[in-house]
Amino acid sequence: AVAAVATAFTIALAAVVTHEIVAARSIANAAAVASLAVLVVAQGLFHADALSGHDGVFAGRLALAGVTAQMMLLGGRIVPAFTRDYLWETGRAPMPAPARRLDAAAVGLGLLALVVWLAMPTLGDAAPTAGAVLIAAGVLLVVRQARWAPLRTPREPLVWSLQLGAAMTPLGLLLAGAGALSGDAALAAAVIHVWAIGGIGLMTLALMTRVSLGHTGRPPRALRGSAAIFLAIALAAAARAGSVLAPAWTLPLLPLAGELWLAAYAGFLIAYGPLLLRPAIAPARTTAQGLAAERAAHSPPR
Repeated sequence: AVAAVATAFTIALAAVVTHEIVAARSIANAAAVASLAVLVVAQGLFHADALSGHDGVFAGRLALAGVTAQMMLLGGRIVPAFTRDYLWETGRAPMPAPARRLDAAAVGLGLLALVVWLAMPTLGDAAPTAGAVLIAAGVLLVVRQARWAPLRTPREPLVWSLQLGAAMTPLGLLLAGAGALSGDAALAAAVIHVWAIGGIGLMTLALMTRVSLGHTGRPPRALRGSAAIFLAIALAAAARAGSVLAPAWTLPLLPLAGELWLAAYAGFLIAYGPLLLRPAIAPARTTAQGLAAERAAHSPPR
């Protein structure tokens, strides 16, 4: 019963999102449908494994790879866009470079690398080749993000948090590649925490803060304490990965990671919760409308 309800929820979510994207003819958001489809399959596999007595490790890796792929694709759209808007509004050139063939190549190799990462437990002697693919993808994604002017954003937490969250994808690929080449299982294990806490956790929190401001009619400027909650998530990822990489420090680092995670999301509730409980300054908008309006208001002329 639990498996049926859990899987039904994911299927229903995928159906609703697909309907909205098709109705809006938003081809640019089609990747969200693919990511949700991967989650549906992963959840089905997980429950099937549980019922048959298997460990469900592959299902978990599949879910993580699917969401990480979505972060890589989504990051390529929103991170340079919001960085460009911020730099233009504050008069701080140069702007992030527009998407080129390099971006498409980086994403394509990144997606291939995620497939390779999924297959890593079964590759055996081919692990060094897989490691080379993972490192190449990580390096290319670093070059891609370097074109988004990440070092020009330290004054605005709403922007640098997105940059930092996006950077977790290539960092994880580099760690996975190093683990494959060296045979270090700890490096391979740390990847999970870099992507799950540092990538998904930070990117989600960064978007939650921005959307909370937009939905309540406020400008995209971080509230007091925002930098601290973003740093807490980043440090939680570092502590959790460190607990794997440095076994002698596992005992203090493991609970520290959990405490930092809780502090970050509790901080969000304290700082942004009151905004969501009060009437909006402007009429409420959907997430897509809010982000589109924000970009239209702050984007430089083309």
